[in-house]
Amino acid sequence: MQQETTWHRWDIKKGDYSRDVDYDRLYFRGKKREKVFRAAVWLGAAVVVSQVFLKVLAYISSM
Repeated sequence: MQQETTWHRWDIKKGDYSRDVDYDRLYFRGKKREKVFRAAVWLGAAVVVSQVFLKVLAYISSM
């Protein structure tokens, strides 16, 4: 009895769907968008923290 190694374009040896140009393009676009979003969130958090730090320093220096 022969064992079937592919099922709905999934290969046992590779473990992932077969390569497709459109799928790859969408995958990398999504990864890039995710990376840019993550960088924007970190940048926004850094700006907020720096502003709070400067306000605290200004308050302390005015005492």
